[in-house]
Amino acid sequence: MRDFFFFFGKGSDQLGGEHLVAWEVVCRSKMQGGLGIDKVSASNKALLRKWLWRYPKEVNSLWYKVIKNKYGLNSNQWNAAVANSVTFRSPWKTISSLYGEFFQHVRFKVGSGSRIRFWEDIWVEGDTLAVVFPSSYRLPSFKGRYISDFVEGSDPSSSDSTSWNFHFLRNLNDKEVPQLLNLFTQLESVSLCSDIEDRRIWIEDSSGCSS
Repeated sequence: MRDFFFFFGKGSDQLGGEHLVAWEVVCRSKMQGGLGIDKVSASNKALLRKWLWRYPKEVNSLWYKVIKNKYGLNSNQWNAAVANSVTFRSPWKTISSLYGEFFQHVRFKVGSGSRIRFWEDIWVEGDTLAVVFPSSYRLPSFKGRYISDFVEGSDPSSSDSTSWNFHFLRNLNDKEVPQLLNLFTQLESVSLCSDIEDRRIWIEDSSGCSS
């Protein structure tokens, strides 16, 4: 593609010539002074990541059931597990290898809090609570549990203020208290609604959907 666009310039790479404009510039949008040509590698990754976005949304589809049955679920119960043990060329191995990049563009929006892990999923600004509050996360407690598991009372949406119980298995020492207080501050604006499902949003788009 690159050689075609510059064939009438000083020649192509294959002919030993030089291009008059850098390919990086050509691939910029027209608003940025380029020609708006898509990079094939970037487009390919975007199309592959689309399957990761679709996976938890199409639980009744045949392809979802096949992937789930073959590879199982990730510990977050939203994604399929990474296909590491296959010995042949696997389409899902290629797709699942992009989880690292994919997770940089998604986070969770809390509804009932029954499907989002409190410590390990990104559902507040920044990183996971396990990363932001490492001292609190290291305390003996329930790991891998959902947000609703840490809310006191049978109906977390019954009042405006949410009462939290982290189920620590020992008393906190003086050094651990300040970080716990910061954690409570972080959670002040959080409210759960039992009638709304948790969902994953695409942070690059105002609609929250991957396009």
